[in-house]
Amino acid sequence: MRQKHRLTASRGEHAFSVALNLCPNPCPFAVAGMPKATLTALRCSRTMAKILTAVRHAKSSWRDPSLSDKKRPLNARGKMAAPAMARYLLRLEHLPQALLSSPARRAWDTAALMAAEFGILESAIKKDDRLYFDGMSGILDAVRDTDDAIDHLFFFSHEPIIGDFCRQYADLDPLVNYPTAAVCAMQFEVDHWRDIGQVSGKSEKGKKGHINKAQKLFFVIPKKIDPAL
Repeated sequence: MRQKHRLTASRGEHAFSVALNLCPNPCPFAVAGMPKATLTALRCSRTMAKILTAVRHAKSSWRDPSLSDKKRPLNARGKMAAPAMARYLLRLEHLPQALLSSPARRAWDTAALMAAEFGILESAIKKDDRLYFDGMSGILDAVRDTDDAIDHLFFFSHEPIIGDFCRQYADLDPLVNYPTAAVCAMQFEVDHWRDIGQVSGKSEKGKKGHINKAQKLFFVIPKKIDPAL
């Protein structure tokens, strides 16, 4: 098991080295030694786009009723689904520069398991209380506070707010369920994180301008990767 993990981490490190070779020297997006975001083709953030990947926590356990909601751990299926999803994203070379997690244990553990597959230390994950049932506005505020040196952010949160956010800003089908460990990736054509979701354009006859939405890149659920998940 340990040998398999080392091999997976090695693939993540390889993607990082490729990213550095394709970026200007020195690459401004080699944040904290993490792999640079790649999707379809590796590119530098100077194209003025921000990629946001929304991850719902993996399946959690209800076995111990004495635990508070924030302290519930992942169950056996969740512990398999999170790294499986990370390995799938690794094959796509869809890698984060930064990871932001809800303070709930099930979200944090999901982030930690995925980070390990990417070759990223758990200490690099940042915790944000706004990702724990603070509504879509909480997610939006947390994401907008991201440093603009980051080109690709993963955040880990909960239903129903994560699904509502993706439906609002990435036009995710409202009839589609957002199961545990599901991932929705989107790209905003903006210069700064603070600009995502902003209303743009002038209002006419009392009408509001257009909300700055993203292009949905993909939405994937664990069962697409492995029916057993």
